[in-house]
Amino acid sequence: MPEIGDITKGAEVGIKSSGKYQWAACIVCGKTRWVKMLHGKPVTQHCHHCGSGNRASKYSDGRYENSGYIYMQLKKDNFFYSMASHFGAIAEHRYLMAKHLNRCLLPWEVIHHKNGIKTDNRLENLQLLPGARYHIVDLIIKSRLRSALGEIKRLREKVREQETVIAQLQKNSLEA
Repeated sequence: MPEIGDITKGAEVGIKSSGKYQWAACIVCGKTRWVKMLHGKPVTQHCHHCGSGNRASKYSDGRYENSGYIYMQLKKDNFFYSMASHFGAIAEHRYLMAKHLNRCLLPWEVIHHKNGIKTDNRLENLQLLPGARYHIVDLIIKSRLRSALGEIKRLREKVREQETVIAQLQKNSLEA
């Protein structure tokens, strides 16, 4: 069995690529596997199952980012481990709210980011909602607000274009 950090050519371990591979452990679940190397470094720190790719490399403390949210790895003896996925990962915002409430969250409870920034996990930015239907209302309102702001921006640009045309026509009429 290879040791973590061992490097070999792909053909030597049954991989059809001629490149170099390193035996490494996933930083989320700990699963070991051969990882392709590029410029002397593994191309990913995650196994296929945990799959955040290189985006997660900015977190070296067992935390990683996936779908915009920060996830963290819990040990099996952690009180909140029952909330984690089958490989021990939990969304950081759910963990922090559960810790604040001193209880595990129910599966249907939703933690809402008030400012809409998924990585801002400060307690003052988190709100416990009793279910997804309350969260959907917020998402719909924010979606409509974004649409309205986009429409306002489009109309302002149109007004600027028309002001430019009017100014040009006035200039032409003065010259004539």
